[in-house]
Amino acid sequence: PTIAVATNWTRGLAYYVRKHLRNAIANKRTDRMHDGMGFLSQHMAITSDYERALQAMDPQVSLPYWDYTIDATRYNLSGWEQASLWDTDLW
Repeated sequence: PTIAVATNWTRGLAYYVRKHLRNAIANKRTDRMHDGMGFLSQHMAITSDYERALQAMDPQVSLPYWDYTIDATRYNLSGWEQASLWDTDLW
């Protein structure tokens, strides 16, 4: 099953946390969020839905996007904790 796109933009963060936890079952055979192709598609869907919910309240809001490939190249797949995303100057 896939995560349906929300039509009610008044859902808060708790809704999305519950949605994630419901689909991320500890039993690997039934984990739809982290096993196989579900990882990318399910996380993209839930993140996109959450961003639209935020933008319904304030169109200027957007979720930060971390292009991990830049940091993976820069740090040779190690040193992720040094990524600019975690830099206090960014925030």
